[in-house]
Amino acid sequence: MMLVCIGEFGDRSQVSIIYLAGSQGFGTILASIFIANFILCILSSLCGQVLATRFSVKTLTLISGWLFIILGFIALIMTAYIDFGLFHFSNSFNLIK
Repeated sequence: MMLVCIGEFGDRSQVSIIYLAGSQGFGTILASIFIANFILCILSSLCGQVLATRFSVKTLTLISGWLFIILGFIALIMTAYIDFGLFHFSNSFNLIK
């Protein structure tokens, strides 16, 4: 459990850590990071245990594979829209006149 917590330490919330670094002390930030990651690791372990009892490994592999492919296509389409100028931000929501 501790290895997962340490592994996730470099993967999550870098922006919020940088933001907090300007307003809080080092000990407070470090303690809150470890507590938050510990809670997330416990919750993900419990969810994984529930999923493992309800679905077979083959079913979970197929579902995760299809989700990976679908999300990859969505990211590809969104990148094409943004990079090639097919997606325009409109000023219709601008409330300041």
